[in-house]
Amino acid sequence: MCYWLIAIAGLIFGIWFLRMCLYSPEERLKKLREVDQRLANDLVDLGKSYLKGEGVSKDPKKAYEFFCTAAHLGHPYAQSCMSKFDKISADTAVPKEVQAALGVLQEANYLFDDSTAFPLIKKNIEKMVLKEPDKFADFIRTGPSPRLWVYRAIVNVSDNLLATGRYHYFRGALDPTGTSILLICEAALDKLVELNDMDVECANKQKATVRNNIKGIGM
Repeated sequence: MCYWLIAIAGLIFGIWFLRMCLYSPEERLKKLREVDQRLANDLVDLGKSYLKGEGVSKDPKKAYEFFCTAAHLGHPYAQSCMSKFDKISADTAVPKEVQAALGVLQEANYLFDDSTAFPLIKKNIEKMVLKEPDKFADFIRTGPSPRLWVYRAIVNVSDNLLATGRYHYFRGALDPTGTSILLICEAALDKLVELNDMDVECANKQKATVRNNIKGIGM
């Protein structure tokens, strides 16, 4: 068995090494740039859709996020748009703390991109941030960082959604959306540990509390 494993591992490594050798460093760099260009083009298309409301709800803030990422990838059109968005931001006086929180929320969106439940959580948090942006900005200036606030909010919103009982098959048994919400809640707690907002013991206690609450909720 051991010899077979060594042989298979050697074969896999050999195939990988051969594929790497087929391209020169310049060719590999070119291919990576082509991937970046395709990604940037897709991001610009998404930005245009959200800017004009074509096929999706009109949302200039999301358009800004897509154009910003594409600009960082070197897309000329996206780069030319950024000055216009910066002017809009200055004219509408969107607090930088609000922009920072929405940026962290978009980061979390990529972190949980395989979750069917995160858009629901994200929508709730966006409402919290945008309801009274000036008050939110004042709170962030004297309180937690935007990153800490967002991940705390993910935990709280997840817990509140689970407490409604809407995401249970029956008492103590979550449906797929409920299970996804629970996993997001626990991952956000792990993130808060990583950010030194709490220790592992505290995070584990909160996880246990959430799971115990789930047992008493539902029809």
